[in-house]
Amino acid sequence: RAMIMPFALGILGVGASQINSALDALFARSACLEGPAYLWYAIRMQQLPLILFGMAWSTALLPALSKASESEQLPLLHHAINRCALFLIPVTFALLPCASAGVNLLFGHGDFTPDAVQKTTQCLWAYGVGLFPAALVMMLSARFYSKKDFRTPSMAALICVGANIGLNALLVYGFQLGAASVALATSATQFINAYLLLRKCNAGSLKLNKLIGASALAAVTAVLLYPDPVFIGGEFPRVFFMQLKNLAFPFLAFCTVMALQWKWYIQPANQTDRSNTE
Repeated sequence: RAMIMPFALGILGVGASQINSALDALFARSACLEGPAYLWYAIRMQQLPLILFGMAWSTALLPALSKASESEQLPLLHHAINRCALFLIPVTFALLPCASAGVNLLFGHGDFTPDAVQKTTQCLWAYGVGLFPAALVMMLSARFYSKKDFRTPSMAALICVGANIGLNALLVYGFQLGAASVALATSATQFINAYLLLRKCNAGSLKLNKLIGASALAAVTAVLLYPDPVFIGGEFPRVFFMQLKNLAFPFLAFCTVMALQWKWYIQPANQTDRSNTE
């Protein structure tokens, strides 16, 4: 019996995720015939940083949390969240200047038309908004699993199924935003899930203002220096080296501004906060 209940709750949580995926495909098909394909391409690109950082951190975190005492768990969790945020929040904002060039480089060949590149880019932007909350859900769930609490993540996942249905209906049929509305609803659902787990976890506030501000400034700078074709109605190149150049320039601009801010603003501020804490 001790194994059946966690196993059943685990199936419930996974089932909720699969229900969301199936519903997303149905809503995307309703939004436009090519909608499921746009979402499929976009989510494959979104999952790369999510798996590299979010899933990797949550997998490494679970054994440490299981061995730690109650008083040691929150510092471990905060450390993991902050480390993950250092990668995923800049990646989220980097999608603004780099997403269309990345999509065009990977898929903009043959029958994959410029319109398909634009629609996939919009889906990727919408998925990107939920990148860090999705990783946060993974890490917060690891804390509940370490305490043998399988019920809380499963119940939060079920609540999010209802939220996902409501948001999809609102955005697809109400605002008529196309396939990107499904991705946006998924990201909004990740925020809801993260909020529910944070509230139960008593993890306290996450001090990410400096990192978010620096990432936003770097993204805006890159967009102003190298305007995205989606914004200005420009053309997407179909030659590989031109596609590579279109990705390299905004990416390097973003990384340069981000590195300068890290050296002059974020790192000194973090050192000041650490010395005040000590």
